[in-house]
Amino acid sequence: MQQKILEFTNILRKSGIRVSPAEAIDAFRALDELSIEDRGIFRDALCATMVKRGEEVPTFHQLFDLFWSGFYDSLRDSFGEAAAGLADLSVDFDALLRQIAEMLQNMDGDFAQLSDLARAMLLGDLN
Repeated sequence: MQQKILEFTNILRKSGIRVSPAEAIDAFRALDELSIEDRGIFRDALCATMVKRGEEVPTFHQLFDLFWSGFYDSLRDSFGEAAAGLADLSVDFDALLRQIAEMLQNMDGDFAQLSDLARAMLLGDLN
């Protein structure tokens, strides 16, 4: 679980939410006291320990929903399947992943587009 918290912390940082090492430690400590089975309490605990400014809360919530909903795990699994197909087409899969990561970083916090994309991918609606 600590590894997932660190991954999420890095995503927050890349999205412009400054999370200090002390705040990440506070998140670990808070989760030691709580059950992660209640998603709302889990989200609120992370938000309370990691977010400093009120205007960052909507971005935090969007990132939380994407990360902890299994989107990233689903995407990672899909990439594994896609990698095999792309290899057959002589596509450099690692380069493609780097391009996607760069595009996400360049979104400058505009995660409304990403939310639509995530929803479409999860529903299999790629039209």
